Amino acid sequence: MAPWPPQSTDPPGPPRHGAWLTTLRGDGVEALSGLGLGWFGVDLQHGSLDARDLPDLVRAADLTSTPVLVRVASHDAAVIGRCLDAGAAGVIVPSVHSAAEATALVGAVRMPPVGQRSSGTARTAHASAAGRPAAILLPMIESAEGLAAVHDIAAVPGIDGLFIGPYDLTLAMGLPPTTDPAGIAARATVVAAARSRGLLAGAFAGDPALLETFPPLDLVAVDTDLGMLRQGAQVRLDHARRSAAAVRE
Repeated sequence: MAPWPPQSTDPPGPPRHGAWLTTLRGDGVEALSGLGLGWFGVDLQHGSLDARDLPDLVRAADLTSTPVLVRVASHDAAVIGRCLDAGAAGVIVPSVHSAAEATALVGAVRMPPVGQRSSGTARTAHASAAGRPAAILLPMIESAEGLAAVHDIAAVPGIDGLFIGPYDLTLAMGLPPTTDPAGIAARATVVAAARSRGLLAGAFAGDPALLETFPPLDLVAVDTDLGMLRQGAQVRLDHARRSAAAVRE
């Protein structure tokens, strides 16, 4: 597996493909770990997971040294700190509208003298002792305000990249999520802002047709766990029905 964290390059290398977890617990993560995923995203904003699930999810992902990024539910510094204390490799923070908000997030993620996050004797302390890299911070651009301020957000010292929430972004712009040229241009603007500062660029996809409209990315959340479950079940059911039809013939 490629080193973590990924490095933004010009041109960017192959993306690290990840699974977006909304309901799976540790045993489900273990089942997915053999697929060669580059990271797991744990969604604490939507879905049925909460911060109490994180330690077991991180331990399961650790079996294959797969990093876990957490999409937190808010900008609350205490919540962010607890997620990082649980061993997350970084946080994806929703609805970042301005450079001022991004600056506050740097304070929540970084320890002094850069930020205000306190240290403790949680899992993260053992990870630091083992030489794991510092947590990465990815503000999400998913609003018209965030898009307008994207270059200012990218210029904030201490962030590691920009993560696109394409569905909320196009919803805020009054556009369909996949095909509208203005939506495609908006996503390209976010990636260009990240590249201009040497930052990572990532996004949630879900729909393969949407993924095809992105410029090259460093981190791609391919689909949710439930989306993968539905698709896998559909493939197996279709195969079983074709087999049954062939036997009847």
